[in-house]
Amino acid sequence: FQIIRNKNLQLIEEIGSGPGYFIHRGKCKGLSVVVKVFNAGVDARKHLEDTVELTKRLLHPNLLRITGISSPLSSNQFIAYEHVYWRDAKGPLARALKDGLLRSIDLGLRMVCSIVAAINYLEVQGVSLQSMQAKNFDVFLDIEDRFVISINPSQSQPTSSFMMEVDDRPWEIFNDLCGQVLTAANHVLHEDTFERNPSLLDILNTLCQDSTSSPSPSLVTSNSRLDFNTIQPDELPPSLLRREYVWRIVQYRQQSLATIAAQIKQDYEFRALTLQRLAWANSSHVHRCAGYIREEVTLASSLAESAVVTHNTPSPMEICPICHQPVSIDEKFRCRCGKLTPGSGSTVKCQRCNFWSHTKCVDCCNEFICECCECTIVVAVEHFN
Repeated sequence: FQIIRNKNLQLIEEIGSGPGYFIHRGKCKGLSVVVKVFNAGVDARKHLEDTVELTKRLLHPNLLRITGISSPLSSNQFIAYEHVYWRDAKGPLARALKDGLLRSIDLGLRMVCSIVAAINYLEVQGVSLQSMQAKNFDVFLDIEDRFVISINPSQSQPTSSFMMEVDDRPWEIFNDLCGQVLTAANHVLHEDTFERNPSLLDILNTLCQDSTSSPSPSLVTSNSRLDFNTIQPDELPPSLLRREYVWRIVQYRQQSLATIAAQIKQDYEFRALTLQRLAWANSSHVHRCAGYIREEVTLASSLAESAVVTHNTPSPMEICPICHQPVSIDEKFRCRCGKLTPGSGSTVKCQRCNFWSHTKCVDCCNEFICECCECTIVVAVEHFN
């Protein structure tokens, strides 16, 4: 690799960090680069050399390529990567969630295809991944929607050896890395993170297949197929619609990463399958502001196992985009109709006691005060008079 002098390097913006380094967008002799600057210390040069040793024999479209490194005598140790404009992947993925459902699915699947292809390539090349985790990889996206990853060798064990290992480590790294990036994208957009339940899709599919199942507090309200070519623009403004990514781990490791990579690439490129779309209505949830919709773009290592799941109630601790209030863990329901649960209808909260009632059972929704509180007010006024 060429030796890059500090004076020829311009750092423009910090775009990420990891164990022992920071990542910046920059320019080298007028060309766009990604620069990994290692933290100052006696191990900085060794960290650089380990990274170079690990990646110098690799050549793949989804792996970031080194173009130059700092001099051993430089006061700052760094690696410059590819002459392309790169961004940390979580930002563009968050933007995709805001832009619309089609863009969210498209970019999310493209990321899955890229990561599985890169991890499979590393496994085939015999790169030792035994001591690595998802945190040893950074994921970037260029202006042409190409995802690439950079490898950061583990500092706990030597990682320069190229030896074939037959275990589940590559599969675990693939799943962890996909989940990590998608969760980070959710946090960028919503400034919060919730542990969603990917197995909900299995429950929904079971309920859909068993039409004779007994009534349950959680019901499937619709089950359809989502054709990529017929997805319409969002009807709700972004401020009212909450859209998130959810990563679903499918347990079929008997298939090789190569097989999975080939299948999902084919599904993505040819849209061989439509995406399942399901709606989940939980009648036990009390906070049910009218108009709330949350779309979970649930992605997996197979398009057949992916889906879009729609919810009509917010989660506990979530900031409801309709009323702009945090959802309490112990919301209470009490309505003049006498029903013990809200069912599938919308609800409104009393401004005094914070109990919820059916919207259809009250006279107004703005500054609503329930009958119990009204009676208390009347008694208090009469007593005062």
